[in-house]
Amino acid sequence: MVRAGPFVGAGGDLVGVGAKTGTAEEGDHANGWLAAYNASFAVAALVEGGSFGVDSAGYVVRNLLAES
Repeated sequence: MVRAGPFVGAGGDLVGVGAKTGTAEEGDHANGWLAAYNASFAVAALVEGGSFGVDSAGYVVRNLLAES
């Protein structure tokens, strides 16, 4: 995890968010994941068949945290 700071990427910036991305290879495809937190919530997303974590799961996590 990185310290809380601006979350840049996945379509916009969020302030005060720490995040870690990853890619898990499974057979012939990859799965993108991202775990993040802000002052109120911690959230993780896994997108099966997604590319890199920020390119797939990043949009899911960003939307969840932007609504909080």
